[in-house]
Amino acid sequence: YCKLLGVGTDALVAWGNKIGREEDVTTWEFLKRTGRIGTAAHDKIECNILGKEYVPSADLQDDELERAEQCFENFLHWKEGSKFKPIHTEMSLVSPTYRYGGTCDCVAEINGQVCLFDWKSSSSVHETYIIQIAAYGQLLRENGICDPKGYHLLRIDRDGASWSHHFWRDVSAGWEIFKHLLEIDKHLKGIKV
Repeated sequence: YCKLLGVGTDALVAWGNKIGREEDVTTWEFLKRTGRIGTAAHDKIECNILGKEYVPSADLQDDELERAEQCFENFLHWKEGSKFKPIHTEMSLVSPTYRYGGTCDCVAEINGQVCLFDWKSSSSVHETYIIQIAAYGQLLRENGICDPKGYHLLRIDRDGASWSHHFWRDVSAGWEIFKHLLEIDKHLKGIKV
């Protein structure tokens, strides 16, 4: 799928080499570390939304917890400036029609409208995020939860104090791409190697 979504293998190799030079770790170690930071930030945000106490994972290093805390503080800064009222969090849903499943971060009323709200701990926004939230929107509609009036994405940088909020009223192009990817996946399963 990487090539279909505009991420070529040359770019991935170059990125892996850059990580090895700048971080002095293997790409796999870097991905595990950033994954732990992202998971911790995600869990802190979810606990805040649900009014629960956050308990960090035992395998989380001190510097990773600090970076997750920075992501969380960025979320709180965004939350203060929006009229954010959570309705559902971490909803695991399945589409019998299209035969896929996913877990939505949050359905919330934001500025008076019921919307899908997703957050990513990342240094940039990728097209794949739009495809993902479009697929979540279909899951919400198909399961009778809601018909989102908009799609909010909060990108929180793991490496600093930056964050950015993105809003789309219409993600139908992302949904069309996702349906094509489902079709490709179905055909790939028929190829014997």
